[in-house]
Amino acid sequence: MVRCRRLPVAFIAALVPGLVAAADVVVGRDARTAVALTVYSGQDLAVVRDARTVDLGTGERTVRFDDVAATLDPRSVVLRPTEDPGTLAVLEQSYLFDLGSPQALVQRWVGRGVELVDTDQRLRTRITEATLLSTEGGNVYRIGDRIAVGHPGWLFLPPTDDEVFTRPTLRWRVANSGAPQRTLETLYAITGLSWSADYTIVLGADETRADVSALAALTNQSGTRYDDAALVLIAGEVHRAEGPEPPQPVFARIRCGRSLGGGKRSHEPQGIDLPPDRMLDPARFTRG
Repeated sequence: MVRCRRLPVAFIAALVPGLVAAADVVVGRDARTAVALTVYSGQDLAVVRDARTVDLGTGERTVRFDDVAATLDPRSVVLRPTEDPGTLAVLEQSYLFDLGSPQALVQRWVGRGVELVDTDQRLRTRITEATLLSTEGGNVYRIGDRIAVGHPGWLFLPPTDDEVFTRPTLRWRVANSGAPQRTLETLYAITGLSWSADYTIVLGADETRADVSALAALTNQSGTRYDDAALVLIAGEVHRAEGPEPPQPVFARIRCGRSLGGGKRSHEPQGIDLPPDRMLDPARFTRG
């Protein structure tokens, strides 16, 4: 008589190497060890340095940084370890943000089944199953043996095994031959972060001495917050190579960085909190 015994899934995976793919190493904002901002006035340009601690293990792994800026330029992203740079190689790099464009999200369901929802004047709902054929110039569906162009009601996207990235995310495939726990620093250029300043001069009684005061105001519309950030404000013209506007891909393999220079440094306050979608209370400094 032969007896059968059920084996735990984890035990089966151990018997068959590679049966279960290693999950992404997700590194959130709470893993930050340092963040620094260099903001250029009048340029709609800033550079972010974001360092986070991550348990990588050794060998090839996929690591993700959540809560990055929604306005980053994917072409400018650089990832590097803070120590032993020769022991980490970046094999692939992606910027993921499905909700950055509703149309980009819908494109992921091309060739798949979707649900078209209609509601009549009596608030009765009808759901029609369809296949999304195309999104170019408008959505095209196959319903039975008919082709439908456009739909006036709701479009429901059924769940799939693919993960939907609801927050801006950077993802890398890396090969680590160094320490299992690393501090990784990413640098990238963003828009939506700017500063401006107002200056006042007060002459002394003898008119031979003056006090100069300045109010610097920062506006953050980059889509994320920067807590306890080191800040550098730079005034002047930034020298940048001419080129096309950066693309906004959902899945983009990118590899180049870009250096930014020029301008004059204004001042370096440390440890500010810069929340999104609001103006920072002005930082005041005086000079005699």
